[in-house]
Amino acid sequence: IGGLTNIDEDEMPLHKKAKDMAPYDLIVIWDRPCRVVQTELLPTGLISFRCKDIFNLRGVTRRLAPDHICEVPLVSRADYLCTGVCDEKDSVILESDDGTTRADIMLPTNTVLRRLIVFGLQKGREVIVTLVSSMGLEHIQNVKYVPKPVKQRL
Repeated sequence: IGGLTNIDEDEMPLHKKAKDMAPYDLIVIWDRPCRVVQTELLPTGLISFRCKDIFNLRGVTRRLAPDHICEVPLVSRADYLCTGVCDEKDSVILESDDGTTRADIMLPTNTVLRRLIVFGLQKGREVIVTLVSSMGLEHIQNVKYVPKPVKQRL
């Protein structure tokens, strides 16, 4: 379990030329952090980028000149212990390994992740969520349970 690492302001934003971008690279398209899915050199000389927003997984397409300077978003991941759900706000209560808590992260809209969190908490399991942060946005992208200790037979 961890917390977000502090990112030095001098390190952001990172930049890369459009011609140097490849599938799986991160890129900012329409002010959203995206992952490049496919690149294609067009007959016009432009490069077409097919991307997916890393938070909502929506497809995004953008055409850029090869020498266009692209912004590369900084993305961080951190695991937190989920200790509860705040029903009034539809948010989760997260605890970092240093004991600090926060309740400002919304329950995922993804039905599977949402159910995993609620079900795990109802069953008394230790629920670990992976929080992804980029460009001032934060989103739960993974849920896992801490394995129960195996009972030893005597």
